[in-house]
Amino acid sequence: TIGLEEACVAGLKCIVKLDDILGMSCDARKGRFRVIWVGQAGTPQAGRIAVRALDTSQNIWGLDLSQLSAPVPVETGERRYPCKGAISIWQAETQYPINAAVSDISLRGCYVELMNPLPAGTEVSMLLNVPGLSIRATGQVRTSHPAVGMGIQFEEMIDTDRALLQDLVAKLATVEEEASR
Repeated sequence: TIGLEEACVAGLKCIVKLDDILGMSCDARKGRFRVIWVGQAGTPQAGRIAVRALDTSQNIWGLDLSQLSAPVPVETGERRYPCKGAISIWQAETQYPINAAVSDISLRGCYVELMNPLPAGTEVSMLLNVPGLSIRATGQVRTSHPAVGMGIQFEEMIDTDRALLQDLVAKLATVEEEASR
């Protein structure tokens, strides 16, 4: 059976960090969730988080899950870094891009802040612009959080763009490490 694996939560007044484990309840049902995305302070997404259930067999929300499509599985284990940038996204056979902000990035993908995200499984082409560089790639929407955004996994990228991405992620990792000292 499909469990409700992910949810978006808005209106938080406390500090929550990526990978925190939260206990949540709805009526008498309880569950534990890992934070997979945090809206950045000073943006319209501040006070919002996305969470993934640790026990996917539970349905604490009391929703009829038979009406939901199965989510696309997401590979885990790679660190994402906060990254301010812009992205232009094209779906197959569309002439005009969707333009949005990028909130974080890894070697495997990025998170795009977007009120009306594309459904999980959608194949896209993209142009990622961060200060000082542009990276072209194709990818697939892996997670979709209405009114928050979507996670896109990178699929194809030419070697020079892959090298730019590796340099960017290495610089972001260094900045984060220095900030934590």
